[in-house]
Amino acid sequence: MLEWCENKLTISGQNPFQFLKDCSGTIPCYKNQDGSYDEPRMSKFTFNALVPVPKEVLERGYAMFRRRISLSLEDPLYDKTEVIEGSGKEWQLSNWGTGRDVDTPDLHPEIEEWSVQFENIKEGEISISLHTAWSPPAAWIINAAKRYPQLKFKLAYFGVEEFFVGRVIIENGGVVEQLDFDEDNDDFWNIAGAEFNYGRY
Repeated sequence: MLEWCENKLTISGQNPFQFLKDCSGTIPCYKNQDGSYDEPRMSKFTFNALVPVPKEVLERGYAMFRRRISLSLEDPLYDKTEVIEGSGKEWQLSNWGTGRDVDTPDLHPEIEEWSVQFENIKEGEISISLHTAWSPPAAWIINAAKRYPQLKFKLAYFGVEEFFVGRVIIENGGVVEQLDFDEDNDDFWNIAGAEFNYGRY
C-alpha cells in the first residue's frame, strides 16, 4: 500500500520564484517492454526538470523486473518479483530520494487537489508543501540546490505511517544540516511539532 511522506520546502533569498518556475518541465518518458516510450507530458512541477533522468536510464525502463525462485529450507518455496539494478525507479530513489515523481492533477486527473501547495509567500521567501511516495525528496533538493547558490533551502519531512522525521538545510549550494529521527528521539517531536503541528499522542 502506498504511504505518503509530508514535505515542507522553504526557499529564501534573491528571487525564489525563479526556482519554482524552473521546476516546470517534462516528466520522464521511459521505454516500455514493447519498445514504445511513454507519451511526453508537461507538468507544472516535476523533479525531472532540475534533476533529469539520463537518456540511458530512460531506455532501460522505469522498473525492470525478474522472477526469483527460492527453494531453501529456511525460506519456503516462493515466486518473487524484484527490481533489477539500474532501473529508472532505482535511479530516482538514488537521485531524487523517492521512486515516484510528484503526483499532480495535470498528470493524474483523478487527483482533485494539487499535492504541491503554497503555504507561505512573502518578500524573498516562499514555502510550499508537497507529498511524495514513501520517502522524502532529500536527494533531489540537494542536487537541485547546487544550481542556485544564491538561495537557501530548508526541506522538512514527516513520514506519518512509518513515523520518521527529518530536515535538510542547504546554503551556497551545499548541505549545512541533515537530520533524521524516529519517534524514540526527542528531536522527532521537536521537528514534527514545529514544522507539521504534530504533537505527542
